[in-house]
Amino acid sequence: MEFMSIRREGPVAVLTLRHEEQNRFTQPFLDEYLAALAELKRDGAVRGVVVTSAHENIFRPGSIWNG
Repeated sequence: MEFMSIRREGPVAVLTLRHEEQNRFTQPFLDEYLAALAELKRDGAVRGVVVTSAHENIFRPGSIWNG
């Protein structure tokens, strides 16, 4: 995965976003994000998902939709 990583901690999956442009949701980013969520949905052991940022000072405060 280019823009995020997934790790599992028991029944909880942690999805860490690593997108360099803090507010830009590009189509490749969205495709990967939706694929990650679909993967986690199919995993019967996952009971919850935490979405976090790899960047210390940002966590998607807004978004710019740009394909």
